[in-house]
Amino acid sequence: MAEKMVTIYIDEYPRRCEESKIPLVLENIERLKQEYLKKGIPKEMLDKMYTVRIVKDED
Repeated sequence: MAEKMVTIYIDEYPRRCEESKIPLVLENIERLKQEYLKKGIPKEMLDKMYTVRIVKDED
């Protein structure tokens, strides 16, 4: 049976991935935010830029 797919909206832009990859995607987003923080981007701006919403596909 094929793995279920989800749609991840990052700042309202949809991206599709396998459900098992969600932790990796979230980890990568957090890593990217940390890099921007080190470069001096305000945390409030990053939180607005990287809003995440996960929608599971219907069967």
